[in-house]
This record gives sequence, structure tokens and C-alpha cells, in this order.
Amino acid sequence: MLRDLLVDAARESGAEVVFGWRVADLLRAADGRVAGVSVEDGNGQVIPLAADTVVGADGLRSTVARLAGAEPYRSGQHAAATVYGYFAGLENDGFHWHFTPGASVGRIPTNEGLSCVFASTSARRFEDEVSRDVAAGFARVLAECSPELGATVASARRSGQLRGFAGQAGLLRQPWGPGFVLVGDAAYFKDPITAHGITDALRDAELAADAIAAGSERALARYHVTRDELGLGLFEVTDRIASFEWSLPDLEQLHLALAEEMKREVAAMTTPSTTPVLAPRLSA
Repeated sequence: MLRDLLVDAARESGAEVVFGWRVADLLRAADGRVAGVSVEDGNGQVIPLAADTVVGADGLRSTVARLAGAEPYRSGQHAAATVYGYFAGLENDGFHWHFTPGASVGRIPTNEGLSCVFASTSARRFEDEVSRDVAAGFARVLAECSPELGATVASARRSGQLRGFAGQAGLLRQPWGPGFVLVGDAAYFKDPITAHGITDALRDAELAADAIAAGSERALARYHVTRDELGLGLFEVTDRIASFEWSLPDLEQLHLALAEEMKREVAAMTTPSTTPVLAPRLSA
């Protein structure tokens, strides 16, 4: 699992990793700068931990962002809803995506011989139709979008329960301030329909780490600018795909635009000596 890989890498670098603790509050210096966190351990004991920089990598509903007052300054207009599950016995021959107006389904090989199968549609359709019977709605959207995949999944063995995500519009937050930095979904969340969230998180973690190591507000401001230069185009095209308000020819153009944005991102991240100046090409 990705989490295990990251935890192992953190420990090998000298970090102490604990589970079951939660951030209760932020510590503040006399000038208001964030100076650490108060955490509650598994026994309910509150422990103050001083830090030069607090990194909030705590997800879309980030406690660190809320306590630090890091508000969203850009929001998406659309949200896709998704039901997914893990199935055994499917041929793991690569990634499969299928689209029809109003729906998208796919199959992604994972570990232990399982495949993640998902069915996505608009948040409105999910609320009006799929959420009333998630299993039946999942099967119906699969069959509508790809009869072959629907039939294959119907005869496969499911591992665990189906999971649903009712949809959440994307957002960008101010990713840093005096004494704190935000990364991952805490700073930048876009609809998962383009399956680029982990890439976003790893990209921004590297940018943020470099900025923290540089030790200046100028470097943190550069992290913010670069994050937006590399992320806004991806954010916009993803929001358009998540609307499900497209024809198949429209969708083809959106995916071509998505591919171009990803190429720009790769080019920027593989030439670290050059500061990217990459104005997003898509209009709001």
C-alpha cells in the first residue's frame, strides 16, 4: 500500500510515526505565528509539540487549515459521484475507462489480484437515483456505460463492501502562512474523476519540502505560485469533465487538454533548475 511505503520512507529518514493521535489545537507564538500543535493521544492525554513549521497533510476537511484560518479562494462548479468496489477474478490487463453521456465506468488493477471497479455519474443523478439502492445503481451504470464490463463484474466475486462518494466540488486553499504549510487535499482538492490526486499530492509535497528547507517566506510564496501554475489547468479541465455536461466529441477534446496539462506538469517537475512560468491555458 502507498501509505506503508510512505511510512517506511519517513521512518528511514528519521521521522517518528504514530497512529491514533489527533490535532486538538495549534500552538501560537506571541506574534501569532503557528509554533506547533497540541495533540490528543489514544488515551485522551493532550501533549504540546513545538515545531518550526507545522505541515497539514490532513485531507479535504483539514483541521490544520481550519485552525490556521486558511480559507479556500477558488472552488469548482461541479462534482462527480462515484461508487466503487474491489473484485477478484477479473483479468488484470491494464486500465480500462468507458464513457457515455452522463456516466463513466472503469476497471483498475490493484494489489492481491483484485481490480477496483468504479461507476461515476453526476452528483444529482447519484442523489436522485443511485443512492436509493447503491448496489443496483452501481450495476445499472456499469451496464449502461459498458455492457461487457457490467456482465463481467456481475459474475465476479466482490471483496468487501461497495463504497460510495457523493461528490465534492474542488477547491484551492492558501497553502502556507506564518509557521504552517498545507499539502495534499488539505491545500488543493479536485474531483477524483481524472484519477490525478496522488500525483498532485506527491508533486506538492516535493515543492513544499523544498520551500521549507529553503527557510524563507519567499520560498513558500514560490511554492504557492508554482502549485497554482501547475495545478490550475488540471483543476479546470477536471471540473469540466466532472460536470457530465458533455458530448463524446467534447469529452475527447477535454481529455486531449488534460493530457497537455499533464505533459506541462511532467516537464516542469523534471527540470528543477528552471522556475516554471506556465500560465494555465484553460479559461475559468
